Amino acid sequence: SLTSPSTAAAHGDITHSACRVLPANRTKALANILLHDAPPAVLVFTRTKAESETVAAELRDAGLAADFLNGDLAQAARNRILGSFKAGRLPILVATDVAARGLDVEGLPLVVHLGIPTQMEGYIHRSGRTGRAGAKGTSLALVDPKETRILQAWSRRGGFELQWRALPDPQAIHAARCAMLIKERWP
Repeated sequence: SLTSPSTAAAHGDITHSACRVLPANRTKALANILLHDAPPAVLVFTRTKAESETVAAELRDAGLAADFLNGDLAQAARNRILGSFKAGRLPILVATDVAARGLDVEGLPLVVHLGIPTQMEGYIHRSGRTGRAGAKGTSLALVDPKETRILQAWSRRGGFELQWRALPDPQAIHAARCAMLIKERWP
């Protein structure tokens, strides 16, 4: 049922986009995209627990407020981090699939896949965390050349349009940040 035309219609509020990035550069590319686009909230999916912790730390080092959620955390820590994310106090949550099962955050505008899962169903499930209850959302996949071909095949099979985007360069990030500051100061 995940590959039927009704699935594409059910996820009509999700824009699927992708960017080609070598695995070693994914976190830096993600930081640049987040600095440029400045989404109010983003859920980032990683494959492993260790990767979730490393990516969150690297995003913090880049000056972005981020934390991780994975199965190694005590339940109290999971509840605290998830509560901060849902309340909007934590804008970036980096999580594994297992930790994010059943995660429902109202108005989540962006889901990021650092690489793609092994099955299309995992991609659809991850992407479905955004674009819920009539709200628009974006699913962004940062993929290497091999994953590019797989994601394109899933796009055809799943009936969703895939939009490719370029990484913002430093000048574009600077311009976007300046425009944001001007808008905040003089709405």
